Amino acid sequence: MAIYFFNYFNDNANLLLRFMKIRSILTLMLAVILAGCQLSQEADPVEEEDNLLVVDWKGRKSDTHGKEKAMVYLYDSEEAWRTPYATPVASASLSDIRPKNGGTITPVNSATFKNLAPQKYWIKIINAYNHNALIEHNQNLPYILETPLHKGTITSTAVETEAETLLEYRLKKLTINALPEIKANPGKRVKVIFKKFYPSGYAGPLPTTYYEQVVSTNDFPLSINLNVPIREFNSWWWHPYFYIYLETVDFQIYRSAELNVFNLINSNGGMYDRLHYKDQNNELVYTINGDWIIKE
Repeated sequence: MAIYFFNYFNDNANLLLRFMKIRSILTLMLAVILAGCQLSQEADPVEEEDNLLVVDWKGRKSDTHGKEKAMVYLYDSEEAWRTPYATPVASASLSDIRPKNGGTITPVNSATFKNLAPQKYWIKIINAYNHNALIEHNQNLPYILETPLHKGTITSTAVETEAETLLEYRLKKLTINALPEIKANPGKRVKVIFKKFYPSGYAGPLPTTYYEQVVSTNDFPLSINLNVPIREFNSWWWHPYFYIYLETVDFQIYRSAELNVFNLINSNGGMYDRLHYKDQNNELVYTINGDWIIKE
């Protein structure tokens, strides 16, 4: 009887010991798991998902040639949308993202913007085809995007454009802003020239001077009334150059700038009828006003 009770208690003691060992192991495992959770909470947070805005351009011109030059501008107000040279919130040239397939450029119709702020955007698209003076734009009607751009979402929107063929730009007024040297020399004289000439080696017409006057620095910003027809938009090598010159008379100054209508269109923030030039290197700024003659 004594042996029976001894074996009974011995077996139960072994079971209790095993149970305690298992409980210790489970407690240790739980501690490791909790520590791991704590470490994961203290680690760097996972980056938030991106948002993407895809702007599809419903341009009327279907061929690939020249289409990749289209510019897409995003502004944060209608005032900025209507102002030449206003700084856009974001911009993209379709040439920046055009896909390639076996070395062949495929048609491009969209631009993608990443991680924009969730606000209203005024979208502008313009494309000037040098080879046939065709312009596609939506400058007469702003496209307004009001869809919130949430994280982890892809928003697609389509923008329609008008297509117009330009026959002529009738330059009516040229306004030249005052350079720092102009402002620093009040009452001094400077010669202002606006002329057209053809490239050397081309047996074209003789150069034409539309304006050449000695004026006072007090006259700046200088507005010059003109009536100059510009019909060569393509910038082929035989097309004429239009240049503005400021030359020394009473003090040392020499500045020049080309007036290229199509270049102004492409760099003017999409407003092709309010053309504005700003040279970042020599600080020469001019504005031209005139009328477009459109092919009906």
